[in-house]
Amino acid sequence: MAQKPPDLDASGQPPDIDAPSSGVSPWLVGAGAVGAGALGLALHNPGMAKTAVQGLNELRRALMLSGLALPKSTAGAVGGAALSSIERGSMAPLKEMLSMQTLRDAKTAFQEGTPYATEAYGGSTDVLPKIFHLPGRLLGAGDTAAQKAFVRAGLTEEEAAKEMLQAPLGNGPLMSSLKDNPVADYLLPFRRTPINQFTEGFNAMKPSNLATRGQQAALGAAIGAGTLTGAEAEDPKTIALGTAMAGRRGLPFAAAAGVGRYLSSGSKREGAAAMQGLSPVSEYSLSEGVIGPFQNPLNVIPKPAAIGAVDYLGKLIGAKPPDLP
Repeated sequence: MAQKPPDLDASGQPPDIDAPSSGVSPWLVGAGAVGAGALGLALHNPGMAKTAVQGLNELRRALMLSGLALPKSTAGAVGGAALSSIERGSMAPLKEMLSMQTLRDAKTAFQEGTPYATEAYGGSTDVLPKIFHLPGRLLGAGDTAAQKAFVRAGLTEEEAAKEMLQAPLGNGPLMSSLKDNPVADYLLPFRRTPINQFTEGFNAMKPSNLATRGQQAALGAAIGAGTLTGAEAEDPKTIALGTAMAGRRGLPFAAAAGVGRYLSSGSKREGAAAMQGLSPVSEYSLSEGVIGPFQNPLNVIPKPAAIGAVDYLGKLIGAKPPDLP
């Protein structure tokens, strides 16, 4: 008995077999149109094209900072003060950080603006209305107040800046080339804090900076907390908050979190995934923030980090987050 042939769709293919695609991808068309428009604008009016790119970068930064960036900064101030107290054998850093004077300093700094908030969190341009720079202003005010708390506790201004990952990056050829550079602002929307995180993290592990028991205890506390967090936490955002709370010892914390996840899961991939929370500022990874837009042109403007933050906080408290786009 002959077998009944399967029904065919309009393209002549069986329904369970994907027909070969034809035509041009809509995303390719869209990307080509945007690229052609940008090229035409750049050729016709280079100044306007640069301003448009600067405005886009400002919008991207504002959306990236709209989530857990402020809680991370607050956690970094308090946690860094706690580890500084362990290092120095004195409660002064933590006591000053939690004082009312710190809140007053933050309010004053927000009202007056800070000398480095633009560089650290808002880029080097001011194209969009000031409301878009609100996250950066809040972060800059908090950093200023936290550094003053460290100084009141007996640290030098240079030490205080390092504790808050805000030491100046200098004016060398590389740093100078990044200023007022729209391409650099896109590839590295935040520079001062991440660069300080790596340099201070490596410095904290140098034998020369582990000469005292206090220094050893502070690093050990960060590594121990990181290992435990990595073994227990499943969401990279939890590790990100822990990394921020470790202050200038965030790098060893994150590395220990990766080891903890690897030991608990037996998977190197899981261990590497645990370190995705390394960023001390934005919740966006390199693939999301930089590579993603090349794969999907609409990702040039990222989804607001606040959406992911609401979902994450809802999971923490066991509540169902609201339906968000």
